[in-house]
Amino acid sequence: MNSETLLRPVTVTNEYGLHVRVATELVTTAKKYSSEVFLVKDGVKADAKSIFQILGLGAEKGTELVVNVRGEDAQDALVAVLRLLVANTDEQVRRGMRHGD
Repeated sequence: MNSETLLRPVTVTNEYGLHVRVATELVTTAKKYSSEVFLVKDGVKADAKSIFQILGLGAEKGTELVVNVRGEDAQDALVAVLRLLVANTDEQVRRGMRHGD
């Protein structure tokens, strides 16, 4: 299979945006794959394997991002990154339930 580039839009819906914990999980997930994984915000491309670049996007709630993945395992990497981003959309609700808020 040749390297393929996959692009998927995603909206940050987490109340706290793409904050440190989520960004750390994203970097850990992206590093599991040989493919290049980027998040793009307003034309700015951030390497999803770099915590500094991800946090540098300043992706707050409502931010439109494009997940850009290229490589031999692009499909698997894309699915994993999207799952992580979607799983963190209801983090505030889960936290509230956990802490009794």
